[in-house]
Amino acid sequence: TLSAKKLYDIIRELPEGEITLFTEENHWVVIKAGKSHFKMKGLSPDDFPSLPSLDDKKSFQLDEDLLQDLIKRTIFSCGEGDSRQILNGIWVGIINEGSKTKIRFVGTDGHRLSLAEKPIDPVSLGKNDELRQMVIPKKAVMELRRLVEGKGKVKVFLMPNQIGFEIGPVLLFSRLLEGTYPN
Repeated sequence: TLSAKKLYDIIRELPEGEITLFTEENHWVVIKAGKSHFKMKGLSPDDFPSLPSLDDKKSFQLDEDLLQDLIKRTIFSCGEGDSRQILNGIWVGIINEGSKTKIRFVGTDGHRLSLAEKPIDPVSLGKNDELRQMVIPKKAVMELRRLVEGKGKVKVFLMPNQIGFEIGPVLLFSRLLEGTYPN
C-alpha cells in the first residue's frame, strides 16, 4: 500500500519507457525507470480496507447520457462545504411505480433546489423494491461525471452505506452521506 499522491508525483516525472516496481522487506517499494531510482515506504496490505463485495441482485445499469444529464441538472445547486453535511451531496431515489421505474436526482444548498428525473428500465432491489434512496457526496458525483464520459453504460451497485459504479474497467466506490435530506 503506497501513498497515491506520492506515487503519482514520481511516475509523472519519470522518462518514457518501462517502469519497474518491486517490494523489499518491511513494505519498502523500489521504483526504477531508466536512470531514475526511487525507494518509498509503504504500509502493510492488511491495513488497506478491503473492497466491498458486489451483488448483481442489487445493481442496475444506466446510460451515460442519462447520468450526465441528471448530474448536469442538479450538481450546481448542491452545497459546497456546508456545515450540514447532508447538503454536500446529491439525493438519488429509485422509484418503482407499478411497471414503471424512474430515477430522481435532487440537489440543494438550502437556498437553491434542483430536481431532475428520468424513466429507466425496471429495477429490482430485492426486499426493498418500493423505493431506494441515498445521498451521494458531491465529490463522488463529480468524479463519476468525469469517469463516465464516452463509456456508454454504467453499472450501479447498491450496498449498505455505500454505492459502487462500474465504468468499463474502473470501479468507483463511495460512502453515502447519512442524515435526513430536506423535503
